[in-house]
Amino acid sequence: MNISGVQVKGSVETGEKCCNCDSDPEPVSYEKLSAGMHGEAALTAAVPGLGIAIQAPRKKLGWGFYVKGKIEMGLVGRGKFEASGSINHSDSKCPEDEACTQGGVQGSGAIQGVGTFLLEASIADCFNDDLNSCMDLFGLKGETTVGFFANATMSGSVFKGTNCPASCASGKLSKAGMLAKVEAQIMLAGIYEATYSHVHEEVLWEDKPIGGGCGG
Repeated sequence: MNISGVQVKGSVETGEKCCNCDSDPEPVSYEKLSAGMHGEAALTAAVPGLGIAIQAPRKKLGWGFYVKGKIEMGLVGRGKFEASGSINHSDSKCPEDEACTQGGVQGSGAIQGVGTFLLEASIADCFNDDLNSCMDLFGLKGETTVGFFANATMSGSVFKGTNCPASCASGKLSKAGMLAKVEAQIMLAGIYEATYSHVHEEVLWEDKPIGGGCGG
């Protein structure tokens, strides 16, 4: 996990103001306090026990030519998240200004879970059957990925005080669905010279609201 961009801030404001400057110009004291935090994180995790890697040793074909191959499979989860929170408090000596405290959180994230299948195969020319003196002639590399993805945002506010708005929550599932990808490469004379890739994305949900909403 990589956590970056963590920021913390706060402020305090105090002073005097008149409650009704036309009828009562006498100033009274007030205070405003606020604090907030913001952070980002990126996560990549492999599922334990659900991955294999098989390396096939070189096999002689004859006339100094050998073939080798490798197969890898695994499940991997990836995510990127961003969150922030704040709290604000205001109070004054004016009769109509009841103390009000607001707490708010916001978050957004993107997740992806994929299963990957990777294979490699190549034919090499080994001089005098010396496996330490081999030159790859032809090869194939292929990768297939199947998985799911989701992107969402969410926010909520909680209030404490007689004249405060009602607490609320809102959010949106921006996009969620399935994805499939296939990629193939051909190697000639030890260099991968031709590549083909195709990606298909099937959206299952898009712009779906979450929560009752904050009308502001």
